Amino acid sequence: MATALPLPADFGHNWDALADCLRDPVWQDAWGHALLFGHAADLRRADGLEFDILLGILDDAATFALEHERPFFAFLALPDTDHPDTQA
Repeated sequence: MATALPLPADFGHNWDALADCLRDPVWQDAWGHALLFGHAADLRRADGLEFDILLGILDDAATFALEHERPFFAFLALPDTDHPDTQA
């Protein structure tokens, strides 16, 4: 994510730093954000705990954005087999 987002130069390259940056409007040129994770299944397979941490950070960022009337959306591309409610 550090290479995909225009994060500040002093970005700490850890989950806490990402959480802080997603809540801090100072470094952001945009009024809101839509993030697309095209290979979310790879992270989920590689490390389920890290994937869950990312989901929590994105959820917190979305809640914070809603409270401050800023749009924030995160889309995670996962295979249909990861969704038990999906009909084949």
